[in-house]
Amino acid sequence: MKYTTTTLLALAAGANAHTMFSEFYVNGVGQGSGTCVRTAHNPETAVNPIRDLSSDDMVCGQNGVTGVARTCAVTSGSSLTFEYRQWPDDYSRGPLDHGHMGPCSVYLKKVDNAATDSGAGDGWFKLWDEGYDANDSGPNPWCTQRMIANEGRITVTLPESLQGGDYLVRPELLALHNAGPKGAPEFYVGCAQVFYESSGTQGPASTVSIPGHVNMSSSAVTFDVWQTPMDKDYPIPGPGVASFAAASTTAQTSQTDGIVTDCIATNNNWCGKELPDFSGEDGCWAADKDCWAQVQACWDAADAVGGTGCTIMENKCYANQAVCKSGSSASGPANKGKFLGPEASTIPVPSSVNGGTQYGGSNAPAAPVSSAAASSAYSAPASSAYSAPVYSAPASSAASSAAYEAPASSAPAYSAPVESAPASYEAPASLAAAAETTAAPAAPAGGDPDVVTVTEYVTVTDDVYVTATAPAGYKRHLHEHQKHARHH
Repeated sequence: MKYTTTTLLALAAGANAHTMFSEFYVNGVGQGSGTCVRTAHNPETAVNPIRDLSSDDMVCGQNGVTGVARTCAVTSGSSLTFEYRQWPDDYSRGPLDHGHMGPCSVYLKKVDNAATDSGAGDGWFKLWDEGYDANDSGPNPWCTQRMIANEGRITVTLPESLQGGDYLVRPELLALHNAGPKGAPEFYVGCAQVFYESSGTQGPASTVSIPGHVNMSSSAVTFDVWQTPMDKDYPIPGPGVASFAAASTTAQTSQTDGIVTDCIATNNNWCGKELPDFSGEDGCWAADKDCWAQVQACWDAADAVGGTGCTIMENKCYANQAVCKSGSSASGPANKGKFLGPEASTIPVPSSVNGGTQYGGSNAPAAPVSSAAASSAYSAPASSAYSAPVYSAPASSAASSAAYEAPASSAPAYSAPVESAPASYEAPASLAAAAETTAAPAAPAGGDPDVVTVTEYVTVTDDVYVTATAPAGYKRHLHEHQKHARHH
C-alpha cells in the first residue's frame, strides 16, 4: 500500500472547518438564522464536532441544554428543512467538507415547554435516518454527502397523526472519517424549538435517552470508512425509526410559551421593539438612548450566527438621530411601525426524505429517497436587509448636556475561527514538484484524532483536509467595538 506525502504547510493550508445546524425552514420559509434554534454561544468553537458521546452536548449541541426565547409554530403535516453551515453566519460558504462521510438522522422529543426544557434524558424518538447507499456508484453514497450536495439541507415531513404540543426537533450528522481504528467519530447536532399545531392523537411506541442513545461500543460509530474493501453493510446508529401508537401524554392545544410579537427587527432570538413616541428634542434623545440599548442587547445575544439584524437596528438608531437634529420640532420615532428586517428567506418547498407517509431509514420496507435527488439545487436570493441611510452621529448634540451620541461604527460581523480554511487549496509549484510516493509512516503514540490517513492515491493539487488548532492567543473580543452609549 502506498501513500502520497506532502508538507505540513500544504496540510495546514487545506485545513477545513466543520459545521453547525444554523437555520430551519417551515414549508420552505426560513425562520431566520438561529431563530428558534439552540445555537452555540462561542463563535470560535461553534462548528466543532462533539466527540464525547456521554456529554450533554449530545442533546442539542454546545450550550444546547439551555433553551432560547422563541419557539416557532408549525402546522400539522408541515415540512421542516434543516440547514447546516460551515460558517454559521454565511450560508454562501457551504455546509461541510465532502470528506465528512456518515449517516444522518432526525429525532423529536415532546416536552412541556420547549423554551425551558433541557432536552436531556428519555423521551427522544427517531423520525428518519439514512446511512450508506451501496447501490449509489456516484460521488455521494453517504447521507452526509447527499446533504452537502443538497445545499446542506435535509427535509422531513411531520406526521399528521402526531400529537400536538411543544417539541424539540434534533437533526444529527455523524462523520466517520476519523472513526475506525482512530476511535474519534464526530457528531454534529442541534435542536429547533417548535410548537406543533396538530389534532393528532399518536406518539412514539418507544423512546430513548440522549445522551445514551449511542456509545463507543457500537460498530456504527467505530466504522472504518477507509477499510479496503469497505464493508457496505453499514449499521445506522441509535434506535430504529419510531412506530406510533396512542399517545400516553397530554396534548397541548395552544401555544403558551416562546411567543415573541411586535418586532421591528429580529436577529437570532432577539426581538427589536419600536422606540417610544416623542415630541421635542429631549424626548428624541431619550428614544435614541433606548435604541442603542436595544442594539447592545442584540449583539449580546447574536452568538455564532452573526448580527445582520443588529446592523439593521443600528440604522434605525442613526435615522432617529437625524430626526433629533431638528431640535424642538423633533417628532417620531423615525420609521415608526415599520418592520425593518431581515425579511424571511424562501426556498422551493423540497420533497422530504421521509416522503410524508413513509419514514424511510432502518425500519422502512424500501430505500428512502435521497434528499439530494428529491430537491433541485437552490441559489440563495439576494439579501433583502433594510438599507436605511447611515447617518454620522452629530459632532456635538443639538440638545443640552442630557443629549446622547451614538458611535460612528457598529459591532463587527462574526468572523469564523482561523481553522476555517478556504474551500479549496492549490499547492504551489514547489510543493507539487517535491511530492513523492513513499510508505506510510507509523502513527505516533497518542496521535491527534483529527489526523486522517487517506488510503488512496491523490495528487498534491487535490484538497487535503485536517483540523488545525487556532493559535493560543487567538481570541475574539466581540464587544470591544460595541460601546454604543455614552452621555454628555
